Formats: sequence, C-alpha cells, structure tokens
Amino acid sequence: MLWVGLTGGIGTGKSTASDILRSLNYSVLDADKVATKSLQKGTPGYNSVLDDFGDSILDLKGNIDRLKLGKIVFNDSKRLYHLEQIVHPLVQSYIADKKSELIAEGVALSFYDVPLLYEKKMQENFDSVILISSTQELQVSRTQKRSGISEKDILARIKNQLPLCEKEKLADFIINNNGSLVELEEKVKLVVQQLIKS
Repeated sequence: MLWVGLTGGIGTGKSTASDILRSLNYSVLDADKVATKSLQKGTPGYNSVLDDFGDSILDLKGNIDRLKLGKIVFNDSKRLYHLEQIVHPLVQSYIADKKSELIAEGVALSFYDVPLLYEKKMQENFDSVILISSTQELQVSRTQKRSGISEKDILARIKNQLPLCEKEKLADFIINNNGSLVELEEKVKLVVQQLIKS
C-alpha cells in the first residue's frame, strides 16, 4: 500500500484537502480526530490529562475543552510537551492498527493527515508527503472564521510549528492553497494522479 502523509500549518486548508480526498473515495486517517477521540471522557487519555492539567480545562459537561487546553499549552512549551507525551502514543497505536487493517483489505493508496508530521520527524514513515501551504494572512483569517480563536492565539500556534517555508523544502508535493476551493480540488486531483503513476 502507498502510505502518503498529508500535512500543513493551521488554517492552510489541510482538512479541506482531506475532505476532497475522501470525496474521491480514498481512505484518510486524521491525527487530530484520533487525538480528540483519545481524550473523550472516561478514556485513559482523559484521566491522564486531567491528572496533569486539573479540572480548569473542563467544560460544563465535564469534557476537555480544547480551546482552554490550547491556551495553556501553546503558550508554554513544557506543558505542550507533557500533553504530547500523553496523546501521541495513543494516536500512534490507533493509527498502526488502522494501517494494518487497510493493508489487509488490499487498499492501494491511503492518506494520513498529520499537522505536526515534520515537527515530529515522521517523514520517514511515509512513501510520499503532501504539504498544503498558504500565506500567513490566509491562515489567520481561515482559522478565525472556522473557530473564532483570537489572532494572538493563532499566531502562538503558528509559532509552535515549523515555518511553512521550511516544510516546503522537505515535501514531495506542495499544494499552494491561496485560491478557490475549485482550484484546490484540481491541485489535489493532479497530485493523486501523479501518486498513482509513481
């Protein structure tokens, strides 16, 4: 199976690219969604994070509030490291199982959407890596529109990621997403065609 990493920065359009791939009937595993699932109430991940960060990160229903948690960790590298030490092993275990299932099913091409692919030096795990890139201005405006996070908090998250210009030097395929959704769809399809031919 061709195992392709999909990455980018906050607000570059990586999730939209993933949705396009799914609409083309490709399997796309999503690290963020798996991480969220691993922190649901009652899970070992939930309990570990609560032990480390306290109940101030909970919402009124007792669920982990990702915005509250984000405000803490994206302004404190040590706390971010503690969170990653809890969440990343859980995500890696789940993804390894899903990848094995896809291989057993005979799937020829599958994608794994990982925001911190290069930061965590995961590129060697993939046959190819696609980077979704865009201007910082678009990153900020898209993220604000999607989640209402302040510009200051968005810039703090961008600062915690490897600069896109550095990621572009490492990627096998670069999709610049500074235009319309139709343009992004065309670029994604073109990269898929190239992957199939390789």
